[in-house]
Amino acid sequence: MPKRRGNRRRPNQRKGSTKLRGKSYRPANAALHDVRLPEPMMLPSTQTTHIQLRGYAGCASTAGGIISTYISTDPSATMQTAFGSITQFNEWSSIAGLYQEVKLLQFEVQLVRMYADETKGDVWGPVAIASTSSSVLTSPGTYQQVIDNGDSQLWSVLGDQSGMNRYHAFRMTQLAWGTVSLPNGGSTSGIAAGCPGSIIFYANALPASSTIFAVKFSGLYLLRTRI
Repeated sequence: MPKRRGNRRRPNQRKGSTKLRGKSYRPANAALHDVRLPEPMMLPSTQTTHIQLRGYAGCASTAGGIISTYISTDPSATMQTAFGSITQFNEWSSIAGLYQEVKLLQFEVQLVRMYADETKGDVWGPVAIASTSSSVLTSPGTYQQVIDNGDSQLWSVLGDQSGMNRYHAFRMTQLAWGTVSLPNGGSTSGIAAGCPGSIIFYANALPASSTIFAVKFSGLYLLRTRI
């Protein structure tokens, strides 16, 4: 005969109960300290923030028709005389009030000539452009000092027919962190730190005391450690 099937209870099930043993049922009046609360969201203490800063200035020649200057990658810098000695990034002071450490990721300039033709004279020397990674910032005194850099280029200000623009950019890698109070921090244990380097310019045989080109510059920075 086939075995009769009945409502057999499971070993861990009480008679007349549909609840399984071992399952916890907290009474409504359980003590507050017994209630398990969800754990807070955990974030690393070294969480970083990317910020891109942009600025604009005109670059003027001297009374001798020379451009010998640079744009520092230091976001706290005051620009050189050729660029009007203006504050490089106006919002930097507000950003520096929120973070403690900074380092440069990328810096770029876009140059646009100010004259559509040779209305300022027939002789225009080329502009030499290059980037440097040194924390020692100096203006070049000759074309050769610019050309010696690996990414140097010459820009024929009047002869350029590519929309009158010229771009120059570079990236920085393996930098140590610098402080927001001293972004161009030199080096830490022999490793360049913070925001070292610059983009340098040199030209001669230009119209005297004239704004030769405008420049838009932008820096991409990494910040961490909120105050």
